[in-house]
Amino acid sequence: MNSDEDAIAYLNGALEEDDPAFVQDAFGVVARARGTTNVARKSGLGRESLYKALRPNSQPSFNTIMRVANALDAELYSLPKRNRSPARGGGDAPHETIQEPRHVDAQCDLGVFVGVLKP
Repeated sequence: MNSDEDAIAYLNGALEEDDPAFVQDAFGVVARARGTTNVARKSGLGRESLYKALRPNSQPSFNTIMRVANALDAELYSLPKRNRSPARGGGDAPHETIQEPRHVDAQCDLGVFVGVLKP
């Protein structure tokens, strides 16, 4: 991960795969790139707990994933799937950096995207 944008694109790509194990691995890759000790400290998790939470087949809680996302200074957003990529009939690029939460129609399927990293 050379930049914040690379990290966002990588996490968003993982989220698009609809594979929880791949998403978990992606968070681990980004956490290691940012420094596991630093991410653990910022998340309030012990370093060993972070390693265990992000190892294959560990099934971390959503709370843990949210804590890791916050430690990575990332925000999660839900967007209608139709806006996820041009290939799915939407207009947004698949790795677009999201500036603000958008209105979500309650009638549509939702997908989760990682938004901009906080300043």
